[in-house]
Parts: sequence; structure tokens; C-alpha cells
Amino acid sequence: MLDKTHERVVMKVKNLVAPVNTPHMAFTTDSWSGTTESLMSLTGRFIDNIWTRKQVVLNVKTMIGSHTGNYVREMFLTMLEYWEIYTERVVLVLRDSGANMVKGMRLAELPDFSCSAHTLQLAINDGLSSQRAVLDILAMLKSCATHFDHSVLAKQRLRAIQEERGLLKHSIIQAVQTRWNSTLHMLQRMFEQRRELKVYAGEYGHISSLSAAQWDIVSNLIETLTPMEEVTLEMSHSDSTAACIIPSVSVLKLMLQQEGSSTQGIKTLRRPCWTV
Repeated sequence: MLDKTHERVVMKVKNLVAPVNTPHMAFTTDSWSGTTESLMSLTGRFIDNIWTRKQVVLNVKTMIGSHTGNYVREMFLTMLEYWEIYTERVVLVLRDSGANMVKGMRLAELPDFSCSAHTLQLAINDGLSSQRAVLDILAMLKSCATHFDHSVLAKQRLRAIQEERGLLKHSIIQAVQTRWNSTLHMLQRMFEQRRELKVYAGEYGHISSLSAAQWDIVSNLIETLTPMEEVTLEMSHSDSTAACIIPSVSVLKLMLQQEGSSTQGIKTLRRPCWTV
């Protein structure tokens, strides 16, 4: 039954992306590694005969061996061939800025472009890693988050402190390396719970308490990173277009070039973000 269902879906999709229905298509592709295997995806995007914007997930395939540019090229072209999509119909391939993905599209001789949201993420990561004071603060907060992640007793003690102070019982958030905005969410939650964390550190130890100057830097980081998350989300909407990219990036650059009390302690960090 599953085989027959799969065949029917494949025929339906092939008809949907046939040249008579969609002579030109754009694609997004990405590759990532999980705990047991690496995968590569292919999504097709097009406007149909009645001017309705469509998208369809075509493939998520396992990658084997070294993920070189030549390998990416072969994977991508094989996926297109399976759906009977000739390269002449490809108007654009949107990809991340990984060297193998860039080389793979060049070798395939396909028009390609870097994902703006991914480029922004790289710029933000460069900024966060450019200032020692910020790195030290992030390391302390990540260590604090790990403490609460790994201890049910620690969570219970923090909830008791929150209840005593009449605050919402919010859990501590840990940053995830592959999602820069998780660092922002961690900073926001830590700043919200800074007094409770200080009480916890005084009563139970195990975590380091930030100084007043360090909390000021956290506040400035939140103010700087929040607009960047807003732009990232705007770029990432399913109905977003290229028209939102240039205005959004221009506004971010203007914001980052401004100086004031909210830039104290993070001026070095802000520079890579608007010069990239």
C-alpha cells in the first residue's frame, strides 16, 4: 500500500512540475548532519499558470562519503534528473555559504545565490566571537544553563526562588550552536531571571554570578540582537520576497553604526556585523 501511495504522489508531483505547467523553477537546497547520517534537501518553487506561487519538497536524500563540491554537484543534478527537470529550466538555486555548496553549484553551472538569512547569521556569529568580554559572558551563561539542564533539583530550587519573589516560573534557556537566535533567547531569559540567579548562586553555589557591568553588557547585547532576529524572521517567512532584503539590511547597518549608551562594551562586536 505504501509503495502504491508513493507512486501516485510521485506521478502527481511530476505532473505538477512538468514543463507544460511550470517552464521555469527556482530551488532551495541545504545539507546538514544529524547524529547518524548527513542529509541534503531540495525544494522547488514556481508560479503556476494561474499566477499562484507554489512550493514543493522534492527530496531529502542521505549523503555518503566526503561532501565535496563534486559530490554536491552530482547529488543535486541526480535529484533534478529524477523529477525530469532539465537545468535549462532552473532560474536560481538558493543555498547557504558553505564552500562545498558554492563550488557544487558552480560546477553544475547553475545560477545560484547565498541565503541572506544564513549570511546574516555568519556576520552575527563573527561579531559575537570578536570580543573577549562577550565570549566570557556567554561562556558563563551557557555553563549556568547547563547546570539547570542537568539537574532536576536545581530546577526545583530555582522555581522555589521564583515563587517566593512572585515571578513567572520560566525555565532557563540554553543556546544552540546552529541557531544564533537561541543565544539571544538565552540572554533574554537570563537577564529576566538575573536577580533570582544571584539568589540561587548565593544559597546553593554551582553557578557564577555576573557583575553589574557584565549585566549591562547583556542588556546592550539584547538591544543589538533583537532587531537582527526580527529581520531574520522577516527574511524567513514562507511568503517573503527578495524585495525585503535590501531595506532590512540597510536599516540594520544604520542602526549598528550609531553609538550611545547601548553600545558600551560591545562596540567591537557591532563592527563585523555591519561591515560584512
